[in-house]
Amino acid sequence: MGQHLLLMLVAPPLLWLGAPVAPLLLGLPRRLRRAVAAGLALAPVRKLAESVRHPIVAWVSFSLAFWIWHVPALYDLALHSEAWHHAEHACFFITALLFWRPVILAWPARSVWPRWAMIPYLVLAEAQNTALAAILTFSDRVIYPAYAAAPRLADLSALEDQAIAGVLMWVPGSIAFVLPAIVLIVHILGPARYARADQDHPARIAGGRT
Repeated sequence: MGQHLLLMLVAPPLLWLGAPVAPLLLGLPRRLRRAVAAGLALAPVRKLAESVRHPIVAWVSFSLAFWIWHVPALYDLALHSEAWHHAEHACFFITALLFWRPVILAWPARSVWPRWAMIPYLVLAEAQNTALAAILTFSDRVIYPAYAAAPRLADLSALEDQAIAGVLMWVPGSIAFVLPAIVLIVHILGPARYARADQDHPARIAGGRT
């Protein structure tokens, strides 16, 4: 569970907060950088990128990955197969990058929706996180058979271990969604200095230097 939280709720937003696109592009050899720029300028690539980065597509992709990989059959498959385990983690990370992109808006991202729309965007994501966490926490049976036979470090039953996983998803997971929603509310309702501070964000500075 801890790995999944890091892949979906910690690493992607931190990566976007670092505004990585400009440093990555500037770090490429000039010829390769021009080739990448030319490829990204192609109409089919631009159209695909516009579709994938839309907030609705990002939210739905993130939600589907979240729920589908917690279906017991698929979850157990990932536990028993290294290849499927890597696929699961890649799916979590890639869809999380898409999900957090419109929230962080690291350069060269542009907002498709008004900033206030990111608040229900985050709240709805938190609601589904709470729903799955509650299922894991309060279930009266072990949902994932593989965990019933797995060795445990502490003297806990499989059901207690599952409940702890649910609490871990519930509390830190909720904080990961609620905290940026609060920051957005403060920026939207706060004084004008927040707008000026946003212009000095490293992502904006990086964008201005390219």
